[in-house]
Amino acid sequence: MTERALTRRALLRVAVPLAAFPLAALSLASRRAGAWTTARDRREVLRVGVLLPRAGDGDVDVHALGQGVTLGADESTRTASLFGLDVEVLTERSASTTDDAVAAARRIVSAKPAALVCYLDDGRCGTIATFAARHDALVVNLGPAPDPPPASPCLAPVVHLSPSAATLRRAREGYARRPGVGDAAGVTIAIWHRTLRRFGAEQLNERFRRRFATEMTGGAWVAWLAMKILAEGALRTRSTAGPGLARHLLTRDDRFDGHKGEPLTFDAR
Repeated sequence: MTERALTRRALLRVAVPLAAFPLAALSLASRRAGAWTTARDRREVLRVGVLLPRAGDGDVDVHALGQGVTLGADESTRTASLFGLDVEVLTERSASTTDDAVAAARRIVSAKPAALVCYLDDGRCGTIATFAARHDALVVNLGPAPDPPPASPCLAPVVHLSPSAATLRRAREGYARRPGVGDAAGVTIAIWHRTLRRFGAEQLNERFRRRFATEMTGGAWVAWLAMKILAEGALRTRSTAGPGLARHLLTRDDRFDGHKGEPLTFDAR
């Protein structure tokens, strides 16, 4: 079967429950300049826990996830530090078992992070989300969002940045209905692609390529995005606490820019 790459416009039409970083970091910060304005003020610290699978655990590209987190954390730190906000990242690796993941999450939450960025499947998501909620940490899931029903324990209060299987099916069906497309069986739906150029995508791809000598994948982009979202949320809300970030991301109709050319919002479902 021949794989066909989607055009940028087709990629933009993929319905993904996403959020992203604004076009210009300084334009965001300038609107909130009264938050933490100078280094002379008491600096705030945004602690972000990162829980990733160990290398070789399933089909997850752990290396790409780690690279995305690294680039996102570095870029977020540089921007946030201009306004008195430091970003501290606490990283743990865990095996695929739920017990091992909970043990790793326990080590992270002992440092009282505002958020726990992790790669979760349906089997572990509910357990980790419940555990994190008891410690006031917002869960940001890099793994595929669960399909309905809404009763799934992984739907809330978790922020999902990757599409569910149902979302990908709808995107492929929608693409197939476009004039002149016909059979979409060989089409791969991607949330990011190395060929994207406009709206800052080319610059992001180049920064990633220059840093890691490889191309940015969808997984790396989602991990980069997670760090940007959390730093932006802290600047907008002037809060480094999990409940404050959760209220901002889960209840507000904010728009974000993920360098795709269209504003991205969270799907409250």
